[in-house]
Amino acid sequence: MRGWFRIDRLATANNVVYLGLGAGIGILYWWIGIFRNAAFPYISQRFPKTFLLVVPLAALLVVLHQSLHFRVDQGRATKILLEPTNELDQDGRLVVRLTSGATVEADYGSTWPREMIEGKCVHVNERWSILRNRRVWEVAVPFGGGVDAC
Repeated sequence: MRGWFRIDRLATANNVVYLGLGAGIGILYWWIGIFRNAAFPYISQRFPKTFLLVVPLAALLVVLHQSLHFRVDQGRATKILLEPTNELDQDGRLVVRLTSGATVEADYGSTWPREMIEGKCVHVNERWSILRNRRVWEVAVPFGGGVDAC
C-alpha cells in the first residue's frame, strides 16, 4: 500500500481550496478582462446562461471541502493487529484508545519498531482515503521526550 500512499494524499481539503481559488481567479480574469471589453468586439455582450453552472459547482466544492476535513487526536496504542512487512509493502495496523475513550484501528508504517509503538502514547490523524473510499486513521508520530501521559 505504501507505493500508492502519495496518491492517497491528493484528496485533501487544501487541494479543494486551491482548485476553487484557481477557478475563481480564472473567472475573475474573464469577467474583468474579456467579458464586455471593447477591445474584444467579437465576444458577445450578453450574459452567458451557462455561467450559472458555476453556482452548483461552487456549492459542490464547499461540500467536498467540508467532507475532507482532517482530524488530529492522540491516544495510547494498546494492541498491534498486523505487523508492517517490507516484502509486501504493507502497513501495520494497531488499536489506539483515544483520549475520549473511543478505540480505533490505525495504520502505521515500518519506520518505528514495535517496542516504540506498542503501549505508548501516539498522535493519530483521521482523514479521507481515496483508495479505500472511507475515512481512515493513521499514526502520525509517537510522543517524544519520554512523555507517557495521554
